[in-house]
Amino acid sequence: MQKTINMKRTIILLAFLFIMMSCEKENDSYPESIITWKLETERLELYRNHPLMIIEFYKSNGLIDRYEKIDENINKSTTSYTYNESNQLIEYNGELFGIYRYYYKDELLEKKEWRGTADELQNYMMYEYIDNKTSIATQYDRNDNIIANSLYYYTINKQDSIIQFYKNSTDSILSIVKYKYDNSDNVIERLYYSRSIDNNELTLHTHNYLEYDEYNRVVKSENRDANNELIMYKFNSSYDSMGRLIRRDILNDDDEILGYYNITYSNPDLEYNKPEI
Repeated sequence: MQKTINMKRTIILLAFLFIMMSCEKENDSYPESIITWKLETERLELYRNHPLMIIEFYKSNGLIDRYEKIDENINKSTTSYTYNESNQLIEYNGELFGIYRYYYKDELLEKKEWRGTADELQNYMMYEYIDNKTSIATQYDRNDNIIANSLYYYTINKQDSIIQFYKNSTDSILSIVKYKYDNSDNVIERLYYSRSIDNNELTLHTHNYLEYDEYNRVVKSENRDANNELIMYKFNSSYDSMGRLIRRDILNDDDEILGYYNITYSNPDLEYNKPEI
């Protein structure tokens, strides 16, 4: 009888140790901090264009998961991020836009694949560099046929423009992006030109405006169309004494605040890095 009791105790102890070891292993993947964006508004139209809540999970090397909610019951999307040992993004996996994979050579991005939601190659980009700055980006389809080439131009180490050509033809421009800067080398305006369907000429499509504070943090942003009409909303950003974004206001063209995101942090000491996709 005593032997049976001891055997049961041994089994229970081993099971307990197994559970504890499993928990410790799972804890290795736990985020070091969580950022929560909570939409505060009485305007119903904002709920059609903005998620009720955004939850971002961070480890020291950057964002690892982003979770959006339309309301208390319906999930809008979940996005995951994976990094290599150099803390470079190697995979973006989003329910809405699918999977992107990133490949590096000598610490520089060499190839970016778009694999869709079914993880099947759709198209990819190959990058070339001069003095560690992107000089050419070539887009291919899944059968390795060239779709477009983008040439990057710089003025005194600042990106001046990106010109996209159809396939390899420099005579057929598809689009142009031009940049303007302030005295602190912050981008204050991006102008997007695209070929018009009506007359086949390059015309201004949209332009993006940015405004910064004395610490070079974005405090205002807006997008306008070719007729200078506001696209959707303006956004104003506020920061705390540690430089963390704590509020983002949503405004109309009359600068009326329609709602805002209240942003909270679970770990004030972590530096937050959100990768560019």
